[in-house]
Amino acid sequence: MEPFFLLTVTIIFGALFGNFATTFYYRLPRGLPINGGRLGIEGKAPHCSVCNNPLRYYEYLPILNIFSTFGKCNYCGVKVDHSYHLLELGGVITAILLFLQYGINFTFIAKLIYATLAILWAALCYQYREFYNGLIILLLGVVLMQPNIYTSFAIMLTIFGSSAVHRKFNLPLLMVFCMLICWILIIYL
Repeated sequence: MEPFFLLTVTIIFGALFGNFATTFYYRLPRGLPINGGRLGIEGKAPHCSVCNNPLRYYEYLPILNIFSTFGKCNYCGVKVDHSYHLLELGGVITAILLFLQYGINFTFIAKLIYATLAILWAALCYQYREFYNGLIILLLGVVLMQPNIYTSFAIMLTIFGSSAVHRKFNLPLLMVFCMLICWILIIYL
């Protein structure tokens, strides 16, 4: 296939995974289910968290939102939190690095999932200073599927080390640093 087409597909995959991470980033700390509902109430379409107006497709993806609405809500004018842009950009950068390393295959998808979870976990721990055990279990589950035992071991040490640091000292920046090490190990090992 043509390299430009593959790179375009890679960027789209990265943006979609990053966008999915922004959904978790918004909903987990607020106790909202991922499907959009609350306590059994049927979910609603993506909307502005301030004025509740439904978003159009070009407003929903934070990267496109920067260009289409200059990072603001079209309806109430409130600026979109830059964390959402950074999470989605992190997904795109991760996808590009993985594409350059592996091409598009199962390893690319699996490692994109691992790395996106690591970025999401670091962002949640830094922003909300909370430790999400559910994400650890999910991250450990996918780490065990790694074909390289050394990679699995290194990532598990990083996760447990950052967990111990967070529980003992509550140092979110050190936690983010540990998760970035995890991210690098996922991509390059």
